[in-house]
Amino acid sequence: MMSLTPVVIQTPSVTNAQRINVVVHISADVLSPEAARKRASGWLLDHVGSLLHAETPELIAGEKMVWRVQVVLTSPSRGRLGAVGSLDLDAVTGDVFADDSVIQRLHTDAAQLAQR
Repeated sequence: MMSLTPVVIQTPSVTNAQRINVVVHISADVLSPEAARKRASGWLLDHVGSLLHAETPELIAGEKMVWRVQVVLTSPSRGRLGAVGSLDLDAVTGDVFADDSVIQRLHTDAAQLAQR
């Protein structure tokens, strides 16, 4: 069975318009959703911590093709605790778009969620 991958189209803001015309044709060689999820989980393990994992990504079609994964905090004793943010990856190369501020935000949000 073929699984469906959601595609989110980012559009510029349109003012005072009731309708817009959208024509979409995309042809791109990108990482599979599973490959993107695995890359994100590996990056999280290397840069943030072993209790954060990437969930199923969604493909964002904008200026660049981007896989966006929701980052969740898990606990060996309590299971999935909840989402702590998201992480974007280049859909072609798999490079993670994150800097120290993203790492810090994930640490902070995970710590707050763990204390609930």
